[in-house]
Amino acid sequence: MSEMDFGSSASTGLKWMAINACFSLRSQNVDSMTENGISPFNDDLHFMLGAETITYTDKVMAGKWANYMVQTNLTVWDAWTRAGREAFQTVPASTVIRFAWWGHGDNLGDQIQSILGGTSGEVSHDGVQVHPFP
Repeated sequence: MSEMDFGSSASTGLKWMAINACFSLRSQNVDSMTENGISPFNDDLHFMLGAETITYTDKVMAGKWANYMVQTNLTVWDAWTRAGREAFQTVPASTVIRFAWWGHGDNLGDQIQSILGGTSGEVSHDGVQVHPFP
């Protein structure tokens, strides 16, 4: 992932994205990339959603995620978490989803940091166990 360059400065450009793939945001990998000044996204992408653990293809996960963002006005992260809790309750292994954000001093970046914390100019990340639900 370190060779990817997700994000766009256009007003309709990519500001957040999800990669629902196993270990896509494994904390040790994110920490390693951060320590080495490597990022899978550029200054224009503010959020990246993924998984710490094994994840599963679920036919309703993406739809639930979109529905929660649009119809209930949940934040990107809250919608991802709620959709994951609902979609992965019957899977055989523990599942942790993650969220990485990049605070870099623009208006949206400042808003994200004021809510989630982190240091301007650095990648921060957090996760939540969605199965079994604690």
